[in-house]
Amino acid sequence: MKLKVFQKIILLNLCLLIPTVLCITFVFIQLSNHTSFGSKAVFAFSLAIGLLFNLLASIPLSINFSKPILHLQRSVKKIAHGEYNTRINIRSNDEIGKLASDFNTMSREIEKRINIIDFERHKLNTVLESMGEGVVALNSRSKIIAVNSRALSLMDKKMTVELKALAEKVLKKGSRITRELKNNNHHLMVCATPLDSVKSIGMGVVIILNDITELRVLEEKQKIFMSNVSHELKTPLTTIQGYVELLKKNTSDEIFDMSVNYLESASERLTRLVNDLVELSTMKQLEFSLKPKKTDLAGLIRDIAGQMSLKAQKFGISIKCSLMDTAVIIADPVRIKQVLVNIIDNAIKYSQGDRIYINMRDTRHGKIELAITDNGVGISADNLKMVFEPFYRIDKARARNIGGNGLGLAISKEIVEKHGGKIEIASVEGKGTKFIITLPPWDKNPFEFYGEEIT
Repeated sequence: MKLKVFQKIILLNLCLLIPTVLCITFVFIQLSNHTSFGSKAVFAFSLAIGLLFNLLASIPLSINFSKPILHLQRSVKKIAHGEYNTRINIRSNDEIGKLASDFNTMSREIEKRINIIDFERHKLNTVLESMGEGVVALNSRSKIIAVNSRALSLMDKKMTVELKALAEKVLKKGSRITRELKNNNHHLMVCATPLDSVKSIGMGVVIILNDITELRVLEEKQKIFMSNVSHELKTPLTTIQGYVELLKKNTSDEIFDMSVNYLESASERLTRLVNDLVELSTMKQLEFSLKPKKTDLAGLIRDIAGQMSLKAQKFGISIKCSLMDTAVIIADPVRIKQVLVNIIDNAIKYSQGDRIYINMRDTRHGKIELAITDNGVGISADNLKMVFEPFYRIDKARARNIGGNGLGLAISKEIVEKHGGKIEIASVEGKGTKFIITLPPWDKNPFEFYGEEIT
């Protein structure tokens, strides 16, 4: 059986002590038999030999004893630097061997726990990054200790200061605080909740940032929509009510005929408004159906331009077309005609120009691009972003006199998008307006998603 560490130490001392004792004993024997100078030389020589022997004997024993200790020390440093898979290969049954075995057990346990912690941290980070809300965690000193990318996209220097101030209030109050903050163009609903005290960081605060900008925009649009609907309904209803009262008081043929004409006009306006509202509502809910088929867009535009030219001439406007020979798409020709008639009709009635250009081209990606351009008064940048909103009209007085209700472009946008296309607008005030409609080619069926039957 191998010796224990304590026994090794005793053996080392004996190995050093025995030669020394023998040397000293030999020296004393010589001194007792001789008293000459030669005896002293023998004494010195014997002493030197004994010390040299002790030194030579202790070096290998010291190395053998210190080697596992040094190995253990290096392994501890490796673990301290994050190398948790470090193991010590010492095969002995003494205290050093047992210490090495315990060290390996500890190292395996540390590696296992660190892997669990890393997995949980990765899982937590994945959850945080997949959240649509921003998450910010702060410690008791209002220092940010965790934040996800969504929160970073919503925060700037000003917002960071406001969140830290809110965290301090939560820590003092000890309960949740919810408030709405505005940061640049974002409306944020902020919920700050205190964290239970943790030994390593003390109290803390978790803040959830929910971007409610779209909700606020929709609420504002809803208010405008309801206001516009009320106004559009009120105008013809007031007309109807007024002429009904007039008919009650005056029954002359002239008044009667005039009243009937105005009542008919007001009822037609109400009918158009209600029909447009119903149509827009069904489009928004994807409840309206199309009847798609292979359609020659170029031929369709030529027919529309011919029909609209008569009305354009009354306003002193000419329509110029630059089209491809044929441009086959999968579309509902009735709905596409509705879009084109609406845009051209708006250009005739509102542009106050003298020319309308209709250009068609095939894009690099095989899509059909249609541009309808006028050289009229144009649209200001502030109004440009609102033209597709329901009931939005740039010149309300002119639109009311002509008979528009502000729903045409909103409906047109829904129709084009239902066809898998895109409608855009570009305008320079004082120079004119351009509508750009992009539609997929016939071999790219946009109706597969909607389940429409192609005839």
